[in-house]
Amino acid sequence: MQRTETLAAAPIRYDLLDIFQTLLRRRTFILVVTGLAFLIGLLVYLLTPPSYKANAEVILGNPMYSDRSRLFSQGAALDYFAPEQINDRALAIANSDQVKREIIARNQLQTAYKVNMKKEGAMDNLLERFGKDFSVRRTEFGSILVSFKNKTPQLAAQVANSAVSVIEENFNKYISGLRLNARNAVRNRIAQSDSAVRVLTDSLVAMRERTGIYDIISPNRYGLTTGMMRSTDARAIEEIQNLEAVKDQYVIDRSRYMATAAESNTGIDDKELPFIQIITPAAVPGKRDGLGLVFTLVGYMLAGLFFSILWVVFSGWYRRVALAAAERETV
Repeated sequence: MQRTETLAAAPIRYDLLDIFQTLLRRRTFILVVTGLAFLIGLLVYLLTPPSYKANAEVILGNPMYSDRSRLFSQGAALDYFAPEQINDRALAIANSDQVKREIIARNQLQTAYKVNMKKEGAMDNLLERFGKDFSVRRTEFGSILVSFKNKTPQLAAQVANSAVSVIEENFNKYISGLRLNARNAVRNRIAQSDSAVRVLTDSLVAMRERTGIYDIISPNRYGLTTGMMRSTDARAIEEIQNLEAVKDQYVIDRSRYMATAAESNTGIDDKELPFIQIITPAAVPGKRDGLGLVFTLVGYMLAGLFFSILWVVFSGWYRRVALAAAERETV
């Protein structure tokens, strides 16, 4: 009984020397598995349909540099390159379903993907498949990389360049829309000023005809602009003076609004101040996407070598454990 407990407590020897001897003894198995992995990698490379990726790189300008407060000012600080917030807005627009639908429609990708648009949920299926091949990401240099992957290299380059055009149009439309809203707000103030000036003019005409006061009264109360005041109607004089003061202020404001509206017209046209500059248009890719033949074979061989060694080492350890357990049972 004491002999059995001693054997059970004895550790199982399986050090680096034993592992090395096990690998030498099973080297044929390791080479066979590595060779099979090599053949599998070759078959995968040859049987997998080739896919080609086309890349187009663009850089964004800062819409603030064309803002009227900077464009028409003296010595204002200008940053011509788009900050991260602007790039994020561009990426959000580029990854929107609206932009993807426009890209699909322009390039007739439903035909390339062989999707029957008459079926229910066809557009969702098409967007999902297109999203797997299409990507827009920001690079470490601050530019935006637009990529599209397809089995046809010409189509890959065509869609990548078309995607840049669609993104540019939608981004410029977004910026122009903001400026258009600002210009329309200023125009509304101009219309309000025109209406107020007309009302005040009608009121002044009616009061002058009623009171007979046709002198131009200076709103600053320092005297008359022209003529001599002969009326003794003090209330009429005060009312005319107040109306003239309000009217003059509306006219001054209107002139300022007109200048602001003229400045706000700058950059509303999409092609007047473009913000997206293509620095690398997509070219027809000459080689397939992914790992080449050499890297594919080396990768599969290394994987086969690793797992075969792992199998041999653990199987050797398991064999030793099994033999030790059998010896303890016999004792």
